[in-house]
Amino acid sequence: MARGFSQHQKNIIKNYYKNLDTIALQKLQESVSELYICESEKKQAGLWKKAETQLKKLDIKPAQLKYIIEEKDLRELARCISKLV
Repeated sequence: MARGFSQHQKNIIKNYYKNLDTIALQKLQESVSELYICESEKKQAGLWKKAETQLKKLDIKPAQLKYIIEEKDLRELARCISKLV
């Protein structure tokens, strides 16, 4: 840990990194919901980029990640997330 942090701050940082996979999974679930109701193609592109970033933080097979992102397959993304939960 970096110097200059109080013990309380160190615990917060430690807990954040301890729960990073849970945080990424929650953000992915939110992205699926937003992608489902999104109508703007520009916003969809941003949401898919966000989903890709979160997927890379999780234990996903590279081939599956590539397929989901290239095909922009929302159903497969949701299925993948449900397996991780």
